[in-house]
Amino acid sequence: MAQQPLTNAIGEKRISDDCSEIFTCIWDKKNVKSFIQTTKNGEPCHEDAECKMIGGDKKCACDEGYEGDGFTCTKIPPTTTTTTPAPTTAPPCEMIADIGIIMDSSSSIGKKSYEIMKDFVKDVVTNFDVKPDKVRVAVETYNTNAKIQFNFDTHGDEADIPFAVEKIHEIGTGTYTNRALKMARKKIFTTAREGVPKIAIVLTDGLSRKPGETRKQAQLLRDSGVTVFCIGIGDVSPNEINAISSDPDEDYTFMVENFQALDTIKETIKRAACSELIKFLKYFARYRSWDAKSRVSR
Repeated sequence: MAQQPLTNAIGEKRISDDCSEIFTCIWDKKNVKSFIQTTKNGEPCHEDAECKMIGGDKKCACDEGYEGDGFTCTKIPPTTTTTTPAPTTAPPCEMIADIGIIMDSSSSIGKKSYEIMKDFVKDVVTNFDVKPDKVRVAVETYNTNAKIQFNFDTHGDEADIPFAVEKIHEIGTGTYTNRALKMARKKIFTTAREGVPKIAIVLTDGLSRKPGETRKQAQLLRDSGVTVFCIGIGDVSPNEINAISSDPDEDYTFMVENFQALDTIKETIKRAACSELIKFLKYFARYRSWDAKSRVSR
């Protein structure tokens, strides 16, 4: 019977049972593949390898810590472990301020989105050191009418705020943002402390029913010394959102596509509010310095 031609690849190596000889597949003089002994006597494996029984055959295998085919072995370089830092969150803002959050509760929001908005408010509030002598928080909701859910002096501890926000379920028709801004100026920030930053965070998902009056009330609120951040959600009017917020718009106006996207800006809002407190304190320090100098000169 004729011998079947070899199907092995040229250059393929075989090793004797004791690993003392190596046979290499080559083309012989008759142009036929043959295994020819290429190494005689001695240990054919690399010095950093040893002859082992692997899969029923004797093979050269590189030692631990080395890699290769057993005939050539190289040391595996040490691996360096790179630790990916955890996502950063805004550190607690240990400043003093009175922060009023004004939440759109019109029927266009829907119950599911309203719950997302409440979660956003709770997350933002937990960034601040809520105490009677530190940060105080008030929350107002509005639709056709505006309603103060709780004022600055209602809850004196950070742990109380999430529970108070969770209890808010009021959703009604209409988006009368002007009434909310007016109530914030007359009923909320009139109870704010003297000499501390006053910040309003307005969340809305639609155009107000009375845009002209909304612009007027926003201006009056800002003129009373309140810094206004405005967050527009979904299909809102950029012009109205910019008209509500303080200037410059790029620092105090935020636009997101939907309520789910609120989560993407909560850290930004925290940092922005905290930055506003820092700016206020720097300004207040300069003002006190100028006032002291003027009293001396008098």
